[in-house]
Amino acid sequence: MIFLAGLRHLIRRTNHEWLASLFFGVGLVYVTLTAVADLLQGATVVDALNPPADGVIIRAMMESMFLMYGAVALWLMALFMAILSYVTLADGILPRWSAWLGYACALACLAFVPTMFVRHVDLMGFYNPVGWGAEAIANGFPLAVWMIAIGVALLRKRVVELDRA
Repeated sequence: MIFLAGLRHLIRRTNHEWLASLFFGVGLVYVTLTAVADLLQGATVVDALNPPADGVIIRAMMESMFLMYGAVALWLMALFMAILSYVTLADGILPRWSAWLGYACALACLAFVPTMFVRHVDLMGFYNPVGWGAEAIANGFPLAVWMIAIGVALLRKRVVELDRA
């Protein structure tokens, strides 16, 4: 949330107040959504460890997490990456390469949003709500690459600004 607040401040400095608010709001919804999904996952473990485990409860909680970790989270990630990328290209708050990387990561996330409409859930499938494509690759990799790149760009920008002073 500190990362989101800092980027919100950076966006506000470019006179894009509504985009800054949208960016921060989408980021907070994403953080809340992943926290709820993590809590459901923890509750599933607690239920499984207390004999006798109820398979109906475990399945219901697992299936409710599919969309939270998958399509909904991917859509939210793509939205806040695209907002920062747009502001970067419009006003140059970060290097242009970071904007293009943000757009590429957003597209990688959006490519897996339609997996929520796949009818047969297959843990070993690639293009599936719980498959290794949506869950393992698209849900973690683009966001991690984007956050590391933005962090490096922010650190480099700060060093450049200090050198100019």
